[in-house]
Amino acid sequence: MVMQDHIYHHDEHSDPIVMNELIRTFTGDDYSISAKDTSQYKDGKTEGTKNIPFNDCVKISVYQKLINNNYLLALDRMKVFIDKHFDRQTSEWFVGAVLEIIQKDDSISDSQKFYTMANGKAITKGQLLKNKSFELEPFLVGILFFVLSERRGENKKGVATLNILGKKENRKPRVFSSDIGQMTAKKITVSGWVKDWSSDSAQNKKTSSDESEKVDIIEPQKHDERSRANQTVINHQTNVVQNGDHNINLTNNGTINMNL
Repeated sequence: MVMQDHIYHHDEHSDPIVMNELIRTFTGDDYSISAKDTSQYKDGKTEGTKNIPFNDCVKISVYQKLINNNYLLALDRMKVFIDKHFDRQTSEWFVGAVLEIIQKDDSISDSQKFYTMANGKAITKGQLLKNKSFELEPFLVGILFFVLSERRGENKKGVATLNILGKKENRKPRVFSSDIGQMTAKKITVSGWVKDWSSDSAQNKKTSSDESEKVDIIEPQKHDERSRANQTVINHQTNVVQNGDHNINLTNNGTINMNL
């Protein structure tokens, strides 16, 4: 899915800068990302590159270690990103849109785990959809990890959903023209995460950095296991660019099965 209804000309919010700083939230590193690399990835023409490592199993596994062992650091990184590039006034709409996508995606089982809670614990899809109150930073950490671990290698399949949610003309940005998220936004509240130094809520189980941990390689999923009869299958990508003086790009690659 791509939601894009505004183009930003501020250098500090250019696509390559936003992409680099999003990637920094799960790698801890900076990359030399060109406008062409960013554009091709957003348009579903690549699955990732050396500088856009959304398909890098090792980096994904390191991020999983970070979430399990030093969740506070994962939240800190995401907070830096949000503070710089996200318009918090649109938080309810953004979270609502993501929830509606997850709800309509029949390839995501009700038992699928999401690390969207500030205490670092995972909740199921069913529990996530029942929630009415969210904290933006842990929500984005959990959704990003789901994208990386469960939708790796499926970016090219996203064009169909991109076209449903917005029109893309040659050499012009995609114009978002969907009402997704608006109904759910009226039913939820989204606040900013506040660091709690006095508790174990962030699951800081180890003091060593996540980069020093040994990792288990995440293998690609067997996509044929997701198929079901009598469903409308829409392949999707998420790449969100918001209105206002701030923007955010969040990529969610995969197959969405929607009963429309």
